[in-house]
Order: sequence, then C-alpha cells, then structure tokens
Amino acid sequence: MNYSIKDTTLIAIGDAIREKAETTTKYSPEEMAKAIKELKLAFEGEGVVIPDEMLNITGNTEYMFHRGQYDWLLEQCKDKMTTEGLVTCKSMFTDSTVEELPFDFNFNTGSWVTANVDGMFVNCQNLKSIGDINNLKPKTMNSMFSNCRSLEYLPTFNNLTTYDKDYGSTEDFTAIFAWCQSLKEIPEELLSKLQNTTSYGKSIYNAGFRNCNSLTKLNNLPVYTGDYTNIEVNENMFVNTFEGCYNLSEVTFEQNTRSGTARPYEVCWGNQHIQLFPRDTSSIIVSFPNGVENCVFNVNSAIKLIDSLPDTIPAWNYEFIGTNMISFFGNQGLNTGGAISTLTEEQIAKAVGKGWTIALL
Repeated sequence: MNYSIKDTTLIAIGDAIREKAETTTKYSPEEMAKAIKELKLAFEGEGVVIPDEMLNITGNTEYMFHRGQYDWLLEQCKDKMTTEGLVTCKSMFTDSTVEELPFDFNFNTGSWVTANVDGMFVNCQNLKSIGDINNLKPKTMNSMFSNCRSLEYLPTFNNLTTYDKDYGSTEDFTAIFAWCQSLKEIPEELLSKLQNTTSYGKSIYNAGFRNCNSLTKLNNLPVYTGDYTNIEVNENMFVNTFEGCYNLSEVTFEQNTRSGTARPYEVCWGNQHIQLFPRDTSSIIVSFPNGVENCVFNVNSAIKLIDSLPDTIPAWNYEFIGTNMISFFGNQGLNTGGAISTLTEEQIAKAVGKGWTIALL
C-alpha cells in the first residue's frame, strides 16, 4: 500500500526520533518505522511529544492502527488528531481498545473516490464515541461497526453518498452493525441511504442488525426497488437480519415518498423470508432470554410492519409474482400487549394482498 508523506513531515519525524532516542543518527524513510517501534517499546507513549505534522492523517489508512499497535498514540494524541483526504480505511482500527475517537473523519471529495471502509471499527469493543464522518462515498461497508459492543450512538454521517450515476453503488453492507449490543438507535435518515443496486445478497439486511439487543425501533428501513437497475430481486436479502434483537418494539419499511405519496412501495421481490426473530426454535432461548411471551414485539408491532410492507405484486409487472414470507412466533408478545397469534383474518389478508404469507410458529 502507498502513502503520500510530505518531505517536511519526514524531517519532523526524524528530528523527533533523534530527540527521544538521544542520538544524531539519520534515518531513511524505510528505517523510520523500525526506529519508531523501538521508541514505543522504550517509552510506551509516556512523555513522548509527537509533532503536529504527524497527527494529520491523510490518504490510504488501511490497517494503520489495527490490533491496538498504536493505542498509546491514540490515547495520548486523540484531541490533536485531524484527518483530510481519506481514501480507504479498511480495518483502520480493528481490535483497538480505545474508548473514544473524538476527531472527524474527512474523506476525499473527488468524484472518482470509492472508499473501502470494511471493518473500519470492527471489534473495537471498548469504543463509545466517534467523531463525524464527512463526505464518504463507500465502495463497501462490510462489518464497518461490527462487534463495537460499547457503542451506544453512531457517528454523524455528513454528505454520505451510496449511489451516484458516475461511480455506481456501494456493493456490500453485510453485518454492518452486527453485535453492536449497546447500540440504542440508528437514525432513519441514515437507514434510508444504506442500500445498494448491485448485490442484494449483501444488503444491509444480511446480518445487519444481528444481536443488536439494545435497539428498540427500526423505522424507515430501505426498500430495494430496482429504480436504477430495473432487475428483479429474487434472492433472500433477510439473512439473520433480526436475530437476537429481542428489545425491538417496531420494525417498519420506508414509504413511497419519492413520488410524493405516503404509500408502500411496489417492488419485484420474490423468495424473501423475514424471520422475527430466531432462525429456528432451537435458538429461541438465546434470542428471547425472558421468554417469547414477554417480547416487546407484539401484535401491534406486527400490524405496523404489515402496513409498511412493500407490495410485491406490482400492477405494472404481472410476469414476476414472488413468494414472500414473514415468520412470527404465535405467542410472541402475549404478556406485552397481545400475542401475534391474535392477528385477524383481515390483517393477515392485507399482507397476502401484497404478496406475503404470514407464518405463525
């Protein structure tokens, strides 16, 4: 991987090494990394003064702080760090133990940029806060926040672009928030942007919220309409989507606001299976530790979901009529507002009329 570093920055780094190592040795760029590592081992960050030039992060930052190798630097200099022109941040902080990254992440604004942020913060289990993320045009966001178990609120995304006619669509959102066990909310305006047009099997629904057991609502979930590609979606997007989300009280899809109406989308979907929430009865104890009867997702929640479902039998496409299913546990929500098994024939018929079968397990 290639990094672009100014000559003045290299000189400043060399001066800092010589000062701390109490030597007059001159270093080539290739020798600096080894010299810095030796400084880290000697001082472990304590008392080391880092030149400001070193704290402006730019360009390709793949694996820069992964495995916690420079956590001492992040802890000591987090309030002075800045970023600009970021391009790719794949696994930038993987396995870091820091609790906060208060600086903003400013991505390159060029129209050609398609950043890879796969696993950028994956397995940062102590991380509680992140600065704003600005001007991100992601090529892929697979597991970007996965296993950030202490993160309660996501960073603010400013000017996030996941589709553009000049560079295409974000390709992969798989497991983007999986195992974020403290995450309390995902803003609706962010959810609506997390959709791609290339691989529906790698959508936000593929384990996207798995074991996010502090989430209480997921409203305005994006609907893959094929607006840009006009293709049919006949592979199941909903793989382990809501597994372990036992505190969810609402799950609804976005409504058709693009044409100025407030009605469900019409889509060419087939073979979709939304499972609320365990994949099978063997995982019920894991997903509902207090019992499925006490689940806050109840009959009222099911009605809201049914009302928001996209119409998978669109009037403009008679040739593609998919088979789609939603699986509930019949006694789910029995003690928290009403069991889902009390859905009326009329309410179930509303789902059927849009191409969905309701299964009560």
